[in-house]
Amino acid sequence: MARLEYIRLPLERALVEEDVVHFVRQEVVDPRTRLRIPVTAERVPQLVWQRGEIWGEANIWLLRRARLLLGGQLKEETIGANGKDLLAYANWLEDAGKEWWQCPLQDDERPLNLYRGFLVSSSGAEVPDPNGQTGKTPRPGKLSPLLASRRMATVKAFYQWLIAEEILSPGFPLWSEQKVRIPYEDAFGFRRHVEAVQTSLDIKVRKRQSEDGLEEGLQPVSLEVRDAILDLAHRRCSIELFFMLSLGFWSGLRLGSICDLKIQTLENALAIQNCAALKHLSIGPQANPPVQMKLAQNSTGIVIPTRLLDDLMDYAVGLDRGKRVALAKPQHKHLLFLTKHGNPYGPQGSDRSPTVNGEMSRLKRLARGEGLNIDTFTFHWSRATFATMWAKVARNQGHLHEFLPTLKRMLAHKHDRTTWRYIRWAEREEVRAAVMDEFTQTMFGRFYTAVEEQDA
Repeated sequence: MARLEYIRLPLERALVEEDVVHFVRQEVVDPRTRLRIPVTAERVPQLVWQRGEIWGEANIWLLRRARLLLGGQLKEETIGANGKDLLAYANWLEDAGKEWWQCPLQDDERPLNLYRGFLVSSSGAEVPDPNGQTGKTPRPGKLSPLLASRRMATVKAFYQWLIAEEILSPGFPLWSEQKVRIPYEDAFGFRRHVEAVQTSLDIKVRKRQSEDGLEEGLQPVSLEVRDAILDLAHRRCSIELFFMLSLGFWSGLRLGSICDLKIQTLENALAIQNCAALKHLSIGPQANPPVQMKLAQNSTGIVIPTRLLDDLMDYAVGLDRGKRVALAKPQHKHLLFLTKHGNPYGPQGSDRSPTVNGEMSRLKRLARGEGLNIDTFTFHWSRATFATMWAKVARNQGHLHEFLPTLKRMLAHKHDRTTWRYIRWAEREEVRAAVMDEFTQTMFGRFYTAVEEQDA
């Protein structure tokens, strides 16, 4: 099978001086140390065929995309996903005995069309009904429809580049195109349309996202489970995991923001008028220092308990963290959380952390040993717990609508409707609890009362 290898690529810009091309390494200024540090793509994927030869054309395309990191047009995580998508295509080509450059006149003989058919049959993507109707018939399979659609889109983008660079010149279109108008709802609830181009290679995936569900499929946990998780993490896991979970449960921060927190972010915390127990943090790419947030959102309304802030400041100057700082690179020393090897917990621009995932797996094993079942719990559920608890308290105090803008700033949401999902969730949970309590009293109350009277 084909395989991926990764290279470390210093990012450079080409300058022409007196008809001579010079490549100049790009540097950025560290906001804390004021040192100039080079910009480097740490993991750029490169493809190698099973027979040991490199796939030069694909590798050049990935390198070209890596250079888009300089302008902020792409994230390194996206380029990594592109490499995995092309790896899947390369493995299919080898298994099918096809070559990527083959362009037969017959549509059903072209590798692109055959690969699309393979993806559709291997996923639950929607395909035309066998009877020729306009409806769609889902087919179960191993791949998720979204993954199949993404892989096809990556391969199509690669071929578009091949044609644009005249590396591939089939002499006829490899796919058909048509313009469509896609409806969407703007931030104010008005229905708009945007024009787009659909091709015959696209794999359509019907989105079935309930407006009643929380963002990213999050689920809150009860306060009892929250306290049990934090207690277990404090007793038997690393202090870093305990503090990260505390920030998730008590501040609602995503993992990517937590991994990118700087000590200066905590030092710049602002007091909240008439609320000594909480303080405000400034988070986002425009904060000083910048801290990554999803969709490049900015918020000065992130809350942190004063006690947790004090504990984190003590940890920041403690001996344990000092040992990690000694191993860290200059551009990482100002991060609040560092691994035992002095590395950041997560890649820049990502909400994922393999190190935290490993610690979460260990936390779940320890929980099972203590009779606590948190197998389905994920780190991001801490954010849902934070948000729903605030919504419940605001509702109980009768200030739900007035509190909505504040909760939106706390969660750094782009749209009001995303924040409203947490409020509707809290309302439904309140109704559910009341109905279940009334049902229990109605169905079993009289019976157990009679039994108790007989026993007495």
